[in-house]
Amino acid sequence: MLNAFMRWWAERLFELIPARLVDRDALGVDALVVELLGGDGAGVQLSVRRQRRARLLMRTALDQHGLAALRATPRRGLPQRVVLVVPTAMLLERMVVLPAAAEADWRSVLGYEIVRLTPFAAEAVYWSGRLERRDASRGKIGLRLSIVPKAPVAPVIEALAAAGIVPTAIEVMGADGVRVIRMAAAMVETRRRNALHALCGACAALAVLAVALPFLTQARAIWAVDQQIKVLRPVVVRAEALRRRILAGSSSVDVIARERLRVGDPLAVLAAVTGALPDDTYLTELSLRQLHLQLAGQSGAAAPLLAALSANPSLGAVAFAAPVTRDANTHKDLFTIKATIRPAAGAAP
Repeated sequence: MLNAFMRWWAERLFELIPARLVDRDALGVDALVVELLGGDGAGVQLSVRRQRRARLLMRTALDQHGLAALRATPRRGLPQRVVLVVPTAMLLERMVVLPAAAEADWRSVLGYEIVRLTPFAAEAVYWSGRLERRDASRGKIGLRLSIVPKAPVAPVIEALAAAGIVPTAIEVMGADGVRVIRMAAAMVETRRRNALHALCGACAALAVLAVALPFLTQARAIWAVDQQIKVLRPVVVRAEALRRRILAGSSSVDVIARERLRVGDPLAVLAAVTGALPDDTYLTELSLRQLHLQLAGQSGAAAPLLAALSANPSLGAVAFAAPVTRDANTHKDLFTIKATIRPAAGAAP
């Protein structure tokens, strides 16, 4: 019980440390850099970065021989920090507008809203945020949300862990510079280190307080309590206002869900069509209006497409909208197919 209390106390003290002192991850910090080679992550390039200069150590595939070579790499003298560099194509970004009252704890609010702002759950991505602007006249703040899905990099991270290399941060090139996304291992290590420093400082403060406590009078204690109440009252008011705004904003999610039922979910329809069409078929046009779908494209054989699309339970009334013609140059069938989206396909997942 004592250990649990000390851990809880250290976490509360850690929350009092300003964010600028906690987040020391930045581009250019000395690190062991692991860069993916190719979009499939079949190989990696290992280099050492010191004072913003990189020195190549090795390039290897993530197979049995490559992992053995990584394990055999001497670690003495290398930086403890490990950075995983991923291709730009894995980075997804968007701007997020929140009430100004959320600025005090915007990271927690942003983490809670990821499932609504992106197609991913919070535990399925590595993410970071940055405060970009404040609009005092409208009472809003603008944040840049940067995410990297875990699925493409999970096999690479597991392979590196098997070789004794555990990345603590992800670096990826964005539109206007490099993004640094801290991973769970780095966050845990940073919290542990800063909590230890905070705990040492708290112990020293408690020693001083124990000496001075007998000299405090009851009037002083009452005055201190009154001052704390005055300080906390604005924070409580802002928290209540933020909670009301978040609850009010949840109604917009219901509106979006109703519209998806009425006009169809484009992502669900696209997934259904992609899964049904064979590899030798590609589309030149796709339109979705009021649950009516129309496809145009080329295929090695257009006739079997009707059966393939009809087999999908989310598509109905599949038929050719125009005669099928043969392209003399590509020797492929030119087709136009129409279908209707059944109600279950238009529902949001």
